[in-house]
Amino acid sequence: VQYGAYYGTPKKEVIDIFGDIIEIESLCALQSSNAKLIEDMFALLQSGARIHLLDENRYIDDSERKIMLYLLKNMIEALDQNNRVRREEGIKQAREKGKYKGRKPIEIDEQLLKLVALDFLSNRISEYEAMEKLGIKSRATFYRKIKPYRK
Repeated sequence: VQYGAYYGTPKKEVIDIFGDIIEIESLCALQSSNAKLIEDMFALLQSGARIHLLDENRYIDDSERKIMLYLLKNMIEALDQNNRVRREEGIKQAREKGKYKGRKPIEIDEQLLKLVALDFLSNRISEYEAMEKLGIKSRATFYRKIKPYRK
């Protein structure tokens, strides 16, 4: 597996994986790497893979491995948090412009829902029969819709 050091440019060999040995050109090359590389490195370090630094011609010892795991874990969490914040900001901006309205609710005839809910709650029809009559495929949606009819 080879990863590019800079997104959008021709792939530069920064890391090669040979079985349980990871060869890294330089630790400096990792600082500009993408999220996928960071996640893969974290997984490989957790699995116990040995890391060989080519520029220093040495293997990383256990204490350095623990530090790298800690740093990579924090980097992954920071990237995830950043992605969540950016997504929420984008949704907020789209809502303000009227372009994002969220998921549309499932439309069900209220009269039919009332009849089917009462039949279901009085054990005249099964859950699946009720869902089929209403055209609902999700059990969670079904129970959410009949909730007002429970006593």
